[in-house]
Amino acid sequence: MCADSEANVYPRVLRRSPLDTWKQCTEFITKPLLVALVWLGKLSAKYPWRTVLLAVLTAFSFITIGILTNFHLETATGVMWIPEGSNTKVHGDWLYSEESGFPLPSRPMEILIHANGKNVLGLEGMKRVFDALDVVRFGTPDYNTICSLPDDQDNKECPISSPTAFWTNHNASLFESKIQTDEETIYELSKLKFANGAKVSRESIYGQAYPTLLESLEDQENAVALLESVSAMRLKIDLPAEKKETQEFERAAIDNLFALQDQWDKIAGNEFIIEVFTAGSFYDEVNR
Repeated sequence: MCADSEANVYPRVLRRSPLDTWKQCTEFITKPLLVALVWLGKLSAKYPWRTVLLAVLTAFSFITIGILTNFHLETATGVMWIPEGSNTKVHGDWLYSEESGFPLPSRPMEILIHANGKNVLGLEGMKRVFDALDVVRFGTPDYNTICSLPDDQDNKECPISSPTAFWTNHNASLFESKIQTDEETIYELSKLKFANGAKVSRESIYGQAYPTLLESLEDQENAVALLESVSAMRLKIDLPAEKKETQEFERAAIDNLFALQDQWDKIAGNEFIIEVFTAGSFYDEVNR
């Protein structure tokens, strides 16, 4: 029991501390649980096949109940973590509604090219980056359809953040015609501005780039802080979330990227690895 009985017998000589009382309570509660677990363990050891059969039947029973009661697995973070009726939920629903007039956020597809922590800075590493990007842009059907803007059908390109931006329009042919050595590759990748004049954020396109940019160099027009090592190349393609075809395109692009990885694995001594993360990755991982 948890009663502090000794405090009544010796009120001025001995008083049980709250910690002692809490310890007695927890021991009182856990003792029957341990007895039950030991009994269950012995029973399972004595009848192993019956235990396995019971566990399987129980699992299938829950599955049947779930099917009959329209159970479904929820993976949307907004549904799982935000309380219904809260200000966050109400404001978020309004923000993404047609009434607000705000565009829906993009649906980014992130691709990582790495070699398990080894340095990927150089000509071969950039070739792999262009291969991965071209598989998505030119090797996956409906890319132009997905990325076409409703008000500008001539602009058929989703926003891309990638080391390939050092070459105009992420053009692989332009890269191959101008770059022949590791030194030339490193020089281009070390520039502080992309081909379109936008400032470079090394943290957004490289993994663990060394050295980091010095603030004194950021404002110089043609400054170059030569890179020495990069542990990964990062590509991010912002797909439009409002397109119904986007999810199907994502799955097709992922399949093509994995097929590209299979081709790389057939090359003797290949160390390059492709990793992909999309807005649907969490759902796919939970439901696979």
